Amino acid sequence: MQLSTQQCDFFFNNGYLVLQDFYTSEVCDQMRERIQLLIQEQHEHIPKTIFSTHTNEHSKKKYFLDSGDKIHYFFEAGAFDEQGACIRPFADSMNKIGHALHELDPVFKHHSRDHRIKGIGHQLGLSSIGLVQSMYIFKQPGIGAEVLCHQDSTYIFGQDSDALGFWFALEDATIENGCLEVIPSPHTTPLKQRMFRNEQDEIYFEDYDKAPWPEELSIPLPVKKGTLILLHGRVPHKSKANTSTKSRHAYTLHLVDLSTPYPKNNWLQWSNSIPQL
Repeated sequence: MQLSTQQCDFFFNNGYLVLQDFYTSEVCDQMRERIQLLIQEQHEHIPKTIFSTHTNEHSKKKYFLDSGDKIHYFFEAGAFDEQGACIRPFADSMNKIGHALHELDPVFKHHSRDHRIKGIGHQLGLSSIGLVQSMYIFKQPGIGAEVLCHQDSTYIFGQDSDALGFWFALEDATIENGCLEVIPSPHTTPLKQRMFRNEQDEIYFEDYDKAPWPEELSIPLPVKKGTLILLHGRVPHKSKANTSTKSRHAYTLHLVDLSTPYPKNNWLQWSNSIPQL
């Protein structure tokens, strides 16, 4: 796949690009079925770690900090009662799985190394492409939590370079089930904050601009199953809570440029070298 000049210009001017029918329906189903199998196999070994962009409590837990080169499982806060007991079916309680499916699972590894991904990465400015992170996001019906407006380069970044996000809709993403929303912004948009990890494995943020996002300018991106949404690391984006009866499964990849050394103060670290395309 070769992006046109117009598509590249749109991406750099707006921070996102929608590409329909990137994955076939069969590929989407294969990834969804694989996830269900992984959950079944690991059910007895998964700790109850909640992921929330509201509290960021997960970032203080070793299970999260060690997940960069592993397959770890994170739950929705709404899946538990006040006593901490799970009140929903186990597989319907997940928030996401991260962050090395693309390297450690054969199905996700295969689809994450699609030659089109490499080509797009090079076209959009990455010289040496590192597959630094992957996530399977469930957006469960009824409890799929709101994701606050943020920039991916707050959390994932290269040395003097930004993250490039690939967001794949594995099911139809609608306004009702919490599709992505973006504030169209050029790739030069300043960062509002950045998350770091120090030598003591503590997470901290540096704030550069505390003004609220102009969320009245955000636009929803409802898309069909199989669609790819490209996200520049500087584009502000979010998703509302899923109050519908339908899930909104998605798979995401984050790429960084490894032509310069990967930052040691990025929260996400690999024990060995980051896989490359």
